[in-house]
Amino acid sequence: MEYATVEGTLETGIAPEQILRVLEQPELLPHWAPAFADRVEPGDEGAWHVTKNDTAFEIRVETSRVAMITQFSREIAGGQTVGAVIRLVHRIGGGCILNMRLPLGDPSNRETVQNLLREELNNLVDLTQSLLHPTQQALGTA
Repeated sequence: MEYATVEGTLETGIAPEQILRVLEQPELLPHWAPAFADRVEPGDEGAWHVTKNDTAFEIRVETSRVAMITQFSREIAGGQTVGAVIRLVHRIGGGCILNMRLPLGDPSNRETVQNLLREELNNLVDLTQSLLHPTQQALGTA
């Protein structure tokens, strides 16, 4: 079965390797994707346990440093696997382009999911920036 998706893109001056380091840490998901996860903890065999509100589920996080892609996937009803994919592309002159694709469960929610996607990309960049320059962020000079 195929699922509709929404995509969004954001450009940043941050090197893609720096953002990839954040993506490789699923426990940071609640900081940049709070609508998806309240808490993330390591599970068995490479899985991660996610809690959102009172619902718990398992995800897999796979990263290719060569392709600069991270995929967050989970199994849903019917044994189907869906998930988010984030691709990072070097930008000429420095920084990178982030492209994120999210599954769209209900087509009537397209605008809401598109807004959420933009928010998550901005949160990811902000979190990466704060981890790169924690003193500047604390002082409000970043």
